[in-house]
Amino acid sequence: MKFIFLIWRNVCSAMQSGMASALETLCGQAYGAEQYKKVGSLTYGAILCLVLVCIPLSVLFTLTEKLLLMTGQDPLISAQAGKFAIQLIPTLFPYAILQCLVRYLQAQSLIFPMVWSSLAALGLQLPLCWAFVFKLGFGNTGAALSVGLSYWFNVVLLVLYVKYSPVCNKTFVSFSKDVMVSLKEFSGLAIPSAAMVCLEWWSFELILLLSGLLPNPQIETSVLSICFTISYLHYHVPYSFGAAASTLISNELGAGRPESARLTLLAVLILSIFEFLAASIAIITCGQILGYAFSKEEEIVDYVHKMAPFLGLSIIMDGLQATLSGVARGSGWQHIGAYVNLGAYYLVGTPVALLLAFVLHMKGQGLWSGLLAGATVQSIMLSVVTGLTDWEKQALEARQRIFTGDFPTEKESTRKKYGYLAENDVLEKICKDYRKTANVENRRGRRYGLLRKVKYLPATDICSAEFRPETSSSDIRAQPRRRQPLRALQSPATASLNSELKALKSGDHQTRPNFQQSSSVRALSTTTSASLNCDCELLTSSPDTLQAQPRARLPGHFLCIPEVLRLDSLDLCRLLELTWRLGDCDLNCN
Repeated sequence: MKFIFLIWRNVCSAMQSGMASALETLCGQAYGAEQYKKVGSLTYGAILCLVLVCIPLSVLFTLTEKLLLMTGQDPLISAQAGKFAIQLIPTLFPYAILQCLVRYLQAQSLIFPMVWSSLAALGLQLPLCWAFVFKLGFGNTGAALSVGLSYWFNVVLLVLYVKYSPVCNKTFVSFSKDVMVSLKEFSGLAIPSAAMVCLEWWSFELILLLSGLLPNPQIETSVLSICFTISYLHYHVPYSFGAAASTLISNELGAGRPESARLTLLAVLILSIFEFLAASIAIITCGQILGYAFSKEEEIVDYVHKMAPFLGLSIIMDGLQATLSGVARGSGWQHIGAYVNLGAYYLVGTPVALLLAFVLHMKGQGLWSGLLAGATVQSIMLSVVTGLTDWEKQALEARQRIFTGDFPTEKESTRKKYGYLAENDVLEKICKDYRKTANVENRRGRRYGLLRKVKYLPATDICSAEFRPETSSSDIRAQPRRRQPLRALQSPATASLNSELKALKSGDHQTRPNFQQSSSVRALSTTTSASLNCDCELLTSSPDTLQAQPRARLPGHFLCIPEVLRLDSLDLCRLLELTWRLGDCDLNCN
């Protein structure tokens, strides 16, 4: 029955856990960007999506016996496995909900509630399983029933915590139409996330099935099951490092702090390397007695001893790839991880396993060596991708994803056709040698339809542009931003402007000053200049140039604010609405 339980875990859990891991990207980055309500909406959408996925999985479980017979498995084992799989169908639905709730809390770094609820569920399952199996005589049905009840109990505990705990107030939302929008966002990332996990987990399942085709399949399957159990038990440790990396990196990228994300990666890698090296040494050293923990048969114990060096090496590779996979989930490049896993396990790992096991007659050692080869290739490729990651670009794409719901890998064609200038500084685009026309779209910002094809430039390069005062207001020429050293200017006009800015941030809309008529603004416009970058900072620059966002324009003169100041996105939006007027102008961009 351990055999079928592994099948259930790797087929069902891989699909559901993989899809739910998309929330590690979306919820983590939304929480880092302080879009708290979106965290709740995304979780609702994920729960709805995963519950729907449980329907085809249930159909698959009913066909377990036939599928096993088609692969050449023993008829008696196939019949028992098929029966147990049908009994496990009710566990699919609570497991799907549980995975989403776990990612929801994980994105907020609320770990201890999950620990206590899991301990409580375990405390319930153990006596239930004992009572159903031994006292009531339900057998395998009782074991499956205890699993389902413990999952539902865990779900109820977490739901109560989310609903009534004050720490979840800012992310808890009611079910609304926003959930359908979130469902679309979630499904766009859930598919590559599921592919990334399933391609890896199913390769292990394939190796276990192939072991049944070896000579003396009872011994081979038993030994490989022991090795899988040891590997699975250890895998939770590096997986926890990967989960921590996913949470922290996604939060930092969502907050627009790429350097912090890079430091998090280094810290997690150092900790994980020490851990899996120690675990590998312990397994190789204790290989002679390791088998006694699972069997008293000397043949199996000796076989496990022979497998110990292979198992120790796979512990290292699995530990490294588990950590780097967490980095992939936090960064949002699951589609790359899916291609890596496809190549590592199905173009390298599985062919090597077949060659060594059935051609060179290495049997179980050959199958495990194939897995080791796949894990090695996977770790190397993930290390290369991680080392070449542009964290500034990842932070930009994270804010694109959260504020607009767009996935950059799917929107390249749109970028080449349309230009966007958003008030929330997420997307910035300017055209080259073509005239733009302004069209108010919705409360997210303004969308500018460009008359001709434009070139996409990252926001970090063009969120402010250099304007030359001698140029007329109808012919503004923009260049990519070149930041100048900060220097605060102190003057009566500056002090007056500061007081007006404070008035802008307080009071209602009617009482805010009209900056277009401000004497301090007019005075400053003839003496100095400033720049407004995409971090919502007002930065001073040299007096012979004016730096501002490309759309900044006042009739007759330029708006100049020399004081270093931070505004939140709402105040910035209002400042733009009060002071800047948008019209047709030529923008030349290098």
